Amino acid sequence: MTKVMLNADELGGVFYDCMNHAGDHDVCTVMSTLSNVLVEACFREGSEPTIYNPGHVRIDMEQADPATVEVFRTVGSVIEKFAKQYPDYVKVY
Repeated sequence: MTKVMLNADELGGVFYDCMNHAGDHDVCTVMSTLSNVLVEACFREGSEPTIYNPGHVRIDMEQADPATVEVFRTVGSVIEKFAKQYPDYVKVY
């Protein structure tokens, strides 16, 4: 099961942690794609992911610009909806 934690606060702090493979190829593909959207947003901000390995992506940014925060919030909303569709494979904490 893929476990996800995401927080993008009003002050610009961003945290994302996605770990473990989902156990379903299609679900893993979607989660990998969404994670890579956030990694790209991180790179555009001039930052590097804290962890960027197969099966584990973590991003810690103390101060992101408003556009980057909005990307994280939007992707986070998609992940929450996706987790409701596939509760056996994705859990948001």
